[in-house]
Amino acid sequence: MADWQRRSVLATGATLTAGGLFASLGSGTDSTEKTPLAEPEGWSSYAGNTGNTRFVAANDEFEEPDLIDWQYGETGDAVATKEMVYLRTGTGVHGLDATTGERLWTCERIEAAGTPAVADGTVFVAGSRLTAIDADSGDVKWSKQLGDEVSTSAPVAAFDSVYLTVDGTLYAFEADDGSLRWTCETVRVTPEHTDDSDTVSYVFSTQPSTIAAIDGSVIALLDGRRSERSIDADAVAAFDPLSGTTQRSAQLRAGDFGNGLAATDEALFIENSGEEGVTSLDDTKEREGFISDALTTAAVGDRTVTRGRYELKMTGPESEWCKNGSHAYGPPAIIDDTVVVAHSNPGSSSPDEVVGYCLEDGHEEWCFTFDETEWSDGFNEECLVTEDAVYVDRNGGLTALCPRGKRSQ
Repeated sequence: MADWQRRSVLATGATLTAGGLFASLGSGTDSTEKTPLAEPEGWSSYAGNTGNTRFVAANDEFEEPDLIDWQYGETGDAVATKEMVYLRTGTGVHGLDATTGERLWTCERIEAAGTPAVADGTVFVAGSRLTAIDADSGDVKWSKQLGDEVSTSAPVAAFDSVYLTVDGTLYAFEADDGSLRWTCETVRVTPEHTDDSDTVSYVFSTQPSTIAAIDGSVIALLDGRRSERSIDADAVAAFDPLSGTTQRSAQLRAGDFGNGLAATDEALFIENSGEEGVTSLDDTKEREGFISDALTTAAVGDRTVTRGRYELKMTGPESEWCKNGSHAYGPPAIIDDTVVVAHSNPGSSSPDEVVGYCLEDGHEEWCFTFDETEWSDGFNEECLVTEDAVYVDRNGGLTALCPRGKRSQ
């Protein structure tokens, strides 16, 4: 880790039940109360927002898409606001006008990889470097060397900071100048599933969506298989965003290893790396829940929409619904009270679709049908949503579907 003088924060904490863990989340401390979480508008990071919940709130009613507004000639990892789309393609980032699809700037040769995050007029992108780019001009504000061939999570921009994991260590950088705020190399957790009361030192997962920020806390997924004793379970920990001190930690059930997490103010959802389901930790219950055949999570409040190999379903405390179809649905996104997914049945000659379902009861609100079949199935086709558009890869280019049919006029 060249360029930095490390200031490590040793994280300690007892193993807690789900209720004990979530008793602290969102409560904040003196430091976080001075810097509240300002959620960026639009699809601002890897899984939509700082909580990885694939949810976007709209100021106006989200209307049915009725035409292809524009297509850009390249694809990649994108985030989008009402005004701009930021596309990471190759080792650089392209800034596109969200209304017309016109490329306004490029920032090339910055060793970029993965999905950017945008907040407060700045685009942050990781790779072998962490780079901050002016969102309007494309000029580099600052850059920090992370190391050659490192494994990193997607950056999360919150609390005037940028958080990411690099080769098992959690870092917090000042968003304005890139200076190092704090680091945490290990978290000591008491195992739940053995008679041994000695704590185990965990390192951090570097999967893309293994850091989340909600009011009062930064939450991170811990990697049990890389711990000092190869414990048969991952864990989660919550930190004060500004100081890096540990608020809580908890171990998952035996054999449960995470691939990513999503956090709301009411619950935490952990995607299973074995692609078997999603573990939920609810602050109103003293136990863990498990959603089977669930690989990708979208969530708002205590309701979650999951996409599995064989179905798309909503799980909530008062209602549930399910859409059957093997490998037919892409990862879900939620815009207000509408679930948006790509859909294409494997082996079918039917045209590809982007469908909007009612979050509450699952009835079809609208369906945008393409003129032809391109996708072999809908399983890996991801939709990004803002209050003005749905974005999806199509014909080798990023494609904007306009909800109003008149945005670029």
